[in-house]
Amino acid sequence: MTETVRRQIEQPSEEKGRRSGCLVLGAILGVLFGIMLGIYALPPVLRHYYGEKEVAAYEQITVDGKTMSLESLTAPEDLQTAPEAGKRDFGVHTSFLVVSEEDWAPTPDLFTLEIEGVSEWQLASRIEIAADVQDRILANTPTKLIVEFSFSLPEEDAPAAIVPEAIHLSEPRIEFRAPSP
Repeated sequence: MTETVRRQIEQPSEEKGRRSGCLVLGAILGVLFGIMLGIYALPPVLRHYYGEKEVAAYEQITVDGKTMSLESLTAPEDLQTAPEAGKRDFGVHTSFLVVSEEDWAPTPDLFTLEIEGVSEWQLASRIEIAADVQDRILANTPTKLIVEFSFSLPEEDAPAAIVPEAIHLSEPRIEFRAPSP
């Protein structure tokens, strides 16, 4: 003869209802804590380990086989251009001394300019390599690299004068601090 196995159906109880509420509350608090950690704590930690290497004005740095130093940074007062209505034109000229272990062909999209009082960094408009070969920096040859930034800002957002804070290079990640005015 076969025995019939019967399971007992649990009846909802007040104690089990309280426990499930704690689980839901714990899950909600865990998600909120994770979001706060991701927004506020994680970015500084990642910047510390994977961020830019900061270089003071006119100091030399060697990263990824490239030795670089910011040699000059100027922001001319008048660009002698006719800007669009409601905008002001600005320009910043920089020069670097570069020695690379391998041939390197930098492009303007590698350089951005951080300006005091302006939230968006400005992309370089032009680069010039002062060498026999104009399209790249030859290996182990000290070369002058000129990076120019030309940009327009709306008159209501434009500062009275451009005060560069830093030039950022994205590959390798380096922040060249501007000299103090």
